[in-house]
Amino acid sequence: MVLQANRTRIVTQRITTFDEFRDAVSAYRLPRVLLVALELDLFTTVGDRSWTIPDLAKQLKVSERGLSILCRNLAAVGILQKKGPSYKNSRLGATALNIDHSAYRGGYLNLIKSHWEDWIRLLESVRSGLPIDHDTPDSPDYRRQFTWAMHHRTLEIAPAIAAQIPLAGSQTLLDLGGGPGTYAMAFLAKHPLLRATICDREAAIEVAKEIADTHKARRRLSYLPLDFSNEAIPGTYDVIWYSNVLHIYSPEENQAIFRRVGAALRPGGDSSSKTRFCMIATVCIQ
Repeated sequence: MVLQANRTRIVTQRITTFDEFRDAVSAYRLPRVLLVALELDLFTTVGDRSWTIPDLAKQLKVSERGLSILCRNLAAVGILQKKGPSYKNSRLGATALNIDHSAYRGGYLNLIKSHWEDWIRLLESVRSGLPIDHDTPDSPDYRRQFTWAMHHRTLEIAPAIAAQIPLAGSQTLLDLGGGPGTYAMAFLAKHPLLRATICDREAAIEVAKEIADTHKARRRLSYLPLDFSNEAIPGTYDVIWYSNVLHIYSPEENQAIFRRVGAALRPGGDSSSKTRFCMIATVCIQ
């Protein structure tokens, strides 16, 4: 079955005039404003108080003129709030963008910043035909940070998806390449009789364990460190969830993975897959 999700994330813009071309090229301005604010730790510095530009500029060690322009733009999109000569955080700025708040999404914010640096190097990749990091192996620290980023990215998405997947009667679920286990925990929260296993690299599983420690369903969660791209999946499961992983592997590699999935899927179970590139649908193969 196919479950419809967010259609608005698909890029459908067509450019047929110079004005449209100009507008598309100029769209970098707001992202740069937002990223510079993050690079300055502006939202953390602002915290829960109001600041005048002279005081905030002194605290951040930047020019008053430059900061004034930056803050006006941030206020224009609502991330800062301006009252008279003073600025304060919006709810978003005070929480998800503030390192001192429990709702801070630092992992994903760091990933966004690194993506900007990567996209600046697109010309290198076009010339070589290779990813810019093709000769750089993942470090455990990178995998840890990336796993936290995926958790921060899916905090709202996972419960919404879990609410649409009918798992009545299922007792076991394998979150294959599950990273932080955000989807697994969303399924557990929705289905109180379900037990889930997160399968991923060791560094990712360590993050999943940290996150699960704060989740009341953690007693129904287990872990399977495994390179499932090369190794058989032990055990059998009613449901195998394969989310935001498909795009990493070649068609041939995915075919091999799905053969392993088939061997680990209990007869009558189903394998669920949602690709990063197709955010409008979650596909369940029965």
